[in-house]
Amino acid sequence: MVNNIDLPGTVAEFERAIKAATAQKAPPQKPSKADKKHKHDKSKKHKHDKHVSKPIVLPSQDADLSLVKLIRDKGDGISLNKMFELGQRFNKASLKQAVESARAMKKLEGTGMSDRALLQTAFYIEKILPKCIQKGEIHREITIDGLLRTIDHDPVTRRTYIHVKDYDGAEMLGVGGFKKVARAIRYDRANPELVARASGEEQYVAEEVAAMKAARGIPHIIQPESIISFTPAAHKGRKEAAIFLKLFNPGSLLKGRDSFETVQSLSSDEKLQVARDTAQGIKGLHDKGLVHRDIKPGNIFISRDATTKKVQAVVADLGLLTSESSARGELAHGTPFYMPPEKYASDPKKADVWGLGCTFYQLLYAKWPDRNFTALAKNMVLPDSSPLKKLERITWDMLVPVASRPSIDQVLQAL
Repeated sequence: MVNNIDLPGTVAEFERAIKAATAQKAPPQKPSKADKKHKHDKSKKHKHDKHVSKPIVLPSQDADLSLVKLIRDKGDGISLNKMFELGQRFNKASLKQAVESARAMKKLEGTGMSDRALLQTAFYIEKILPKCIQKGEIHREITIDGLLRTIDHDPVTRRTYIHVKDYDGAEMLGVGGFKKVARAIRYDRANPELVARASGEEQYVAEEVAAMKAARGIPHIIQPESIISFTPAAHKGRKEAAIFLKLFNPGSLLKGRDSFETVQSLSSDEKLQVARDTAQGIKGLHDKGLVHRDIKPGNIFISRDATTKKVQAVVADLGLLTSESSARGELAHGTPFYMPPEKYASDPKKADVWGLGCTFYQLLYAKWPDRNFTALAKNMVLPDSSPLKKLERITWDMLVPVASRPSIDQVLQAL
């Protein structure tokens, strides 16, 4: 192993160190009598000289690890372009690949990583991670820029992800009852992407993983791109799971208790599209005999196509998903403000429709009602000429007792 490398952080010294680290070790040769005499004289001459400079010696068998440590310790202030030149000069393809990957990741917004951190992480993935994967180590933790970053590899999809272990405000996307959601980077040399990483103890995440598998292939229902189980270094013996999902922009319909920015940014046509997409997702679940049980604006995620600019909505957070038969007759589940007035789920599908009606109300008016949804008096305020009038009508038809509440098919027909 290579220990501390005491070098000035200059390009010249960095070049010397890379050259030493990547030099081929020459085969040992038997010294001649003249060489022995020269060595003896030289050692005698400098026996008491305390100022003799020592050459930089890094073992050739640890060349890759040496470069990782050099980038970490001495790479600050050396540009990615200069690093690429060094890779070319010393024929280090791995360094060139890491620089190209770092350049691609640098274009992403919200990574919170310096050039040095991006390069160090990329080089680690290119050269060190493959050896770890061969040993079955698909979850690695490394400290970069003072933060513990984890690298996850999915052996099924062969995708690799980077994220910050310390969930600071910049990285955190949300916290649920049993899991945390943070930004992560799906590693790719040319086209890396920001994704969402939802993680928690495996026993709690397992139910949502099972639900996602049951809902796989249903349009407008969130789909995982990778699911990984691992044992964290700090919690040996405790299994965790991470679900990697598409990162939606602008995100959920409701951000926080009183933030309706996403709703207010949508045009009338886009609001209708969101309503249709959401209803179609719920219909897909109901057609498979499944019920969501926690429909609310915070669980509806919006994305805008980068090319067409069209919006698309998906239903997320399947933690309470279950079969209709299992939910029938049980106490109602979900978020209290969006739960139906009936105490027991006599018709679990109609309970989803109630939650969707509450969501449509906030999609229409971008506000909370003055009273609980169950106490609202029917009060349509949009003129008949409004493109959202049909959405308003069906919304109020959904916020009624269960016997009169429409099915999801009737909701779609009205839209």
